[in-house]
Amino acid sequence: MSDPVTSPTGAAQLPTDHPRIREVHAEGRVFSSILEAARELGITPDTVRSRIKREVASYAFGGARKPQPGGSTRLHGRPVVIAGVRYATMKAAAAQLNTNTSEIRRKIMQGIVGYWYEDEGQRLDSRRDIRRPIFADGKPYESIAAAARDLRLTRPTVHARIKSERFPDYFYQK
Repeated sequence: MSDPVTSPTGAAQLPTDHPRIREVHAEGRVFSSILEAARELGITPDTVRSRIKREVASYAFGGARKPQPGGSTRLHGRPVVIAGVRYATMKAAAAQLNTNTSEIRRKIMQGIVGYWYEDEGQRLDSRRDIRRPIFADGKPYESIAAAARDLRLTRPTVHARIKSERFPDYFYQK
């Protein structure tokens, strides 16, 4: 790839063979980039992008998009697998399962069994099990929270009693 080109104003520009530079057709004229079109038309680059995105009649990209090196070749999202069924996209899965994409994404990110991206596989739950078994009032509990619920105390109270010498019947199991 060639070196950056310097504009007449002295600002560095991307070379014309850069993969992100695309020909722009605007108001019957052809420009080498969005920035050039914006400067010539006296509008902002965001306005040019917006008009292209909204498909305003006289605004469009010209030519095929150049592939970006190292970039994704997917055009419409990642394939997902839900309960053993492959869906081409998360949106297609959401439509079939009568749910929304954010719900599916949340389940994938949390590592819920049966939800994963096809190219990634099942995620493992990254949260470690932080429960420590305890004895409180002569009964075993799987955690401080379980003891607090059963004894109708707050978690900090149960924790304080475990740490305190005044409550010998509250302790962590070995």
